Formats: sequence, structure tokens, C-alpha cells
Amino acid sequence: MNKVYFILILSFLHGETLYVDGGSSCLAPDGSLACPYIKIQDAMDNVQQGDIVLIKAGNYFEHIQFSGIATSDQPIIVEAYSGERVIVDGTIPISQGWEPYDNNGHNIYKTHLDTAAISEQMGESFKTVFQLFINNRMMIPSQIINYANPTDPTTGTPDYPERGTVWDGKPDEFNQTKLLVDVDSPEEWSYNDSTGDLFIYTVDGLSPEGDGVRIRVLDRVLTSGNLTAYPNGIPYGVDGAEHITFKGIEFFAGAVGLFGTHNFTFEDCQFFYSTDNGGFNSNTPGILNPSSMNQFLSGSSARVINCEFKFINDYPLNIHNCDNSLVENCLFEYNDWTNGTHHWLWNGISEHCTIRYVTIQNSMSPGIFTGIRSLVEYCLIRNLYEGPT
Repeated sequence: MNKVYFILILSFLHGETLYVDGGSSCLAPDGSLACPYIKIQDAMDNVQQGDIVLIKAGNYFEHIQFSGIATSDQPIIVEAYSGERVIVDGTIPISQGWEPYDNNGHNIYKTHLDTAAISEQMGESFKTVFQLFINNRMMIPSQIINYANPTDPTTGTPDYPERGTVWDGKPDEFNQTKLLVDVDSPEEWSYNDSTGDLFIYTVDGLSPEGDGVRIRVLDRVLTSGNLTAYPNGIPYGVDGAEHITFKGIEFFAGAVGLFGTHNFTFEDCQFFYSTDNGGFNSNTPGILNPSSMNQFLSGSSARVINCEFKFINDYPLNIHNCDNSLVENCLFEYNDWTNGTHHWLWNGISEHCTIRYVTIQNSMSPGIFTGIRSLVEYCLIRNLYEGPT
């Protein structure tokens, strides 16, 4: 009789497996293996304690929002199929034609965006074009002083920085303007929020049509919980998810925002091009830093394990007021190419946290900032270019 009860308990604790396949042609998706959900959000809307969400390879353009509560005995796990590449993507392709445009003697190209159609595709209000990619290469918001693409590997060091790069010139946050007047060098681009016109200076001087042009229109690609504020205006997070793990997923050109979460884990994930805030400043009328950072705000027990953070011009990871958190065996590289902003791996206003086996290199940022009663051990920090401010 004891064996029967034991089997019943195990059966109760074991949840279901929900399947997601963006390439499925099933007409009535129900999350089964035979008829998987098309979007990750559909699975998150139906997941229960103890369930596993398995995602087939593909690019998923969506802003996943989830605040479900699981338990340590019955956690929710969201993961890629073994060996398959799952990308949660904040960009959409641009398929319309481009026309030549004479920009003060520079031969560039122009197209017009149908922002109403884009907003419908997004499922939320269109804000702006945050980033531009051609053949998966990040283009550069127009600059006052021109530098090489900051996402290129550098051969320099802080003592001998590579000429012509941001690591040598150390531009401040106002150098990237996103203004058309400053589009005067290959790979620079500009977007006019008033007219909806998008401009690009191509490397070969030819139209970018057919070159895999994608624009980032989503600010965040994953959100849990809500932002609110104290009477003094300081923000904090509430109502976030608990006992959730995301495994083996790449978050491309979009930030993750975790507000008031507890026991929320990222494992074997990649965070690429999450933010480029260098071009959002007083030079961009009406827009002040609209692009969000990767952040855990309020809550407890954030876990970031075996992850990569690359090509992020902001805090690559900001864990704020989130006690008992862990960042372990992670790589931070080619981040924060704006001098004077001090975008650390931030773990401040948090207690009893651990940062272990972390590498931070080839970035402007000054390293690690952690809270009191916390442990930092076995970390490699090198080739940081932050200069005096």
C-alpha cells in the first residue's frame, strides 16, 4: 500500500509538457506534440505548476509576458529542444524597397516604415526603431565623430587601444545622435520618428534591399511582474513570477525585465544586443533612454548560470535590490562602448549574493559592483577601457 501512495504522489508532482513550434501548420494549436503552440506566449498563458515548455528551433518575434507562481517542488521550466537554437527576437524584417538619397553629398538610401502595420504585428504600440541590422550585423546609430563598428573584435588593449575604435576615442553618450545630418560614414543609420523615414549608409554603396535588413522595434522581449514606484519616485518591482527557469534560449535585440520575481533562473542562455542607449539622449527629441536594460528589480534569488552577455551598450546585467542572487560561470564581452557611464555588472543594493567564475573583458565598463555581505570569487576581469569622467 505504501508503494501505491508513493506512485500517486510522484504522478501528482509531475506536470505536463507543452510544445512550441513556430513552424507548425496545425490549425488548432493545443500545446501537444502533434499540434504545438505557434508562439511561446501561448504556452506561457496555459502553463501550470510543474509543467515543462519545450520549444523547437526558430526565431520567435514576441514580447513574452508572464507572472505565474510555481513552487520549489513544482517549478516551471521553459527550454529549447536539446541541440536546437531558439531565438527570442526583438527585430522584424524590412521587405519594402529603398530609394537613393543625397545626404549632403553622401549617397545613402531611404525607405518609409508603415508604423501602424508594424504596431499590429508587434501587438503593442510602436515606439521607435531601436536598432538596425543587415545580415545579422549591427549598424551604427549616426555619430558626430565616426568610429568603427563597436561590435567588431578589437586587437588592442587599454594601454594600446586600436586606432579608429571606440576603445581608443572613448566617445561619451552624446556622440551617437541618430540624426540624419550625421549619417556620413558606412554602416551609419538614422530614423525620423516624425516622418517614419529610415536612412542607411551602406558599405558597398548599393541598395540594402535583399540584404536581410531587420529593425529592432521591441524594447523588451521578456517581462515578468510590474513596475511601480515609491512616493519619492524610486521604482520597484511587484507581482513577478516565482520558481521559473529559462534554459538554452538566445535573447536577441531585446531586453529582459524581471520585476518582483523570486527564484527566477536563466541557464545556458545568451543575451546579445540587448540595449544600445548611446543614441538616445538630448539629441533625440522626446525620447530619453527608452530602451531598457537586462534587469532583476526587487525580489530575491535571481540565478544567472552559464550565460553570455555581448554587444550591449548599457548595463549588461542589473540585479538591484534582489537578495541571495547568483551569477556563475558567465561571460561579459564587448559591452558598454560609451565612456563615462560606468555600466558595471551590477548587483548593488542586494545582500548575500555570489558572483563566481565570471569573465568580464573587452568592454568600457569598470567591472563588478556588488552589495554588502556578498561574495565575489574566481573572476577574470581584463581589458576594461573606462576612462576618467
